[in-house]
Amino acid sequence: MNKKEVLQALPIILFIIIINILAVSGIAEEENIIASISNPRMVLYKAITNNEPLEFQNSVFVNNENDFEVKITIKPMGVWKENAKVREETFTLQPDERKEAIYDITITEPGEYAGEILVLFEKQGYPNTLSLMQRLVVHVTEEDTKPSIAGNAIGNSGIKILGTSTTILFLVVLVLLSIFVRKKQVKKSGEKNNRKK
Repeated sequence: MNKKEVLQALPIILFIIIINILAVSGIAEEENIIASISNPRMVLYKAITNNEPLEFQNSVFVNNENDFEVKITIKPMGVWKENAKVREETFTLQPDERKEAIYDITITEPGEYAGEILVLFEKQGYPNTLSLMQRLVVHVTEEDTKPSIAGNAIGNSGIKILGTSTTILFLVVLVLLSIFVRKKQVKKSGEKNNRKK
């Protein structure tokens, strides 16, 4: 191909490239899903009391920022498959709608529990699903409501006795220190008197 033929074919090639770009961007724009959740990471501190199961609710806020309805599916993952129960696993959000997806958690033993709550966004007729995850970490300690022996033994009066004992010990150390310093001064003055003689 010579230079003249290339220049004649150039407008046709550019036209085909532009049409392909517009067609692909039009399809992609039509099929894009915007996924949004409001609390993607949560760290909670809880306590089990008297070996009773710890039960509480938590949630993830799901936002539809699209101009079409979106089907939402909530799935606990990892440790939460066994410990979390989603109240409404699947629902539909209208454009610009926001919903709190609530799930109930039950934990029976102290420890650290970490996993994800998967949020799937689906558009009807669209082959792909978009997903986001809420990372949920729960630190569970054991709290015993029985009175502590150490706590009751010391109490307020124990703190007063401890404070009084510390004060007396401090005074004894001061007295001993002052006696030691006095003896040293007497010893030095005695040595000076011996030198003068």
